[in-house]
Amino acid sequence: MDDMDPISVILAALAPSAAAGASRVAKDIVPDAYKCLKQLILKKTINIQGSGNLLANHDSDPQAYEASLIQLLTKAGVDKDVEILNLANNINKELINKRSTVQNTICIHGGEMRGAIQNNAGIVTQIFN
Repeated sequence: MDDMDPISVILAALAPSAAAGASRVAKDIVPDAYKCLKQLILKKTINIQGSGNLLANHDSDPQAYEASLIQLLTKAGVDKDVEILNLANNINKELINKRSTVQNTICIHGGEMRGAIQNNAGIVTQIFN
């Protein structure tokens, strides 16, 4: 996350609310921080017409509203707000930490070979029957 530009950091922190499966992740893992981030952005953009609607619309359809949201964040100087950037970075780090401990299982069926790959924080275990 450290090599991302400020707008990308903020969009990444907002992204979990937009993704159907991930919205629960964001709300379960960092609910207060996530709500605070949105409130800080709204506070910073309050004088720009349509800003509240734009954030809500981005939640429901991020692809359609991403370009407009980027313009709003830049126009309001959100990308230069240290408090917002720190909070967005913290949300992103927390989401990465929590996701890396989730166990994923992928079943592979190929000819005579059958097995499962379990990935947890970069460790891969292959079990073949």
